[in-house]
Amino acid sequence: MTNSEDDKTHSSYIPDEQTWDYQYEQEEIDIEYVSKSELKRDMKDIQKLGEQIIAMNAKQLKKLALSNDLQIEVEQAQKIKSHSERLRQIKRFGKLLRNIDLDDLQLRIAKINESESPTKEKSSEVEIWYTRFVDEGDSAIHIFCETFSYTERQTLRQLFRAHQKKPDATKTKQQLFAYIKSCIQE
Repeated sequence: MTNSEDDKTHSSYIPDEQTWDYQYEQEEIDIEYVSKSELKRDMKDIQKLGEQIIAMNAKQLKKLALSNDLQIEVEQAQKIKSHSERLRQIKRFGKLLRNIDLDDLQLRIAKINESESPTKEKSSEVEIWYTRFVDEGDSAIHIFCETFSYTERQTLRQLFRAHQKKPDATKTKQQLFAYIKSCIQE
C-alpha cells in the first residue's frame, strides 16, 4: 500500500478543494423552517375554510365539485348536532383539506359567494321593506307601490292586515315576505 492510499483510509485524510466543494454542494439543502405557531394558524385557516364548506347547502356543494371523500365528510358533518362532535368533524375535515389545492378551492368558493350575493341583497331589501311596513303602515305601502309600479296595492294591504291581526303567525309573515320579494324581483 502506498502512502497516499494509506492516508485516505485514515481519519486524518483531508480531501483536496475540488472534492470538498462537490461534497458540500451535495449536502447543501434549502430548508424553510416554519414555526409551530405558524403551522397552527395555517391549520385554523384551513378549518375555517372547512366550516364555510360545511355551512353550504346542497346546491352550492354541487357547484363546488368536491371529491367523493370530502363530499361524504361534509354530509356527515352537516348531520351532527352535538357541538363537540361537530368540532371534531371539522378538524378531521380540515386534515383532509390539507391534501388538496386550497387556492383553487378558495377561488371556487369565492365564485359561489359572488354569484349568490345579489340574492342576499334582495333578501335584505325585503326585510327593510317589511320593517317599514310594520313601523309606518299604509304610508310605507303607498311608497312601495309607487316604487314598484306593478305591485297590486290591494293584495299587499290584505297580506299586511292579515299579518297585523296575527303578528306571531309565521304563515302570514311568510306570505307577506314572499309577495314583497316577488314584487322586488320583477
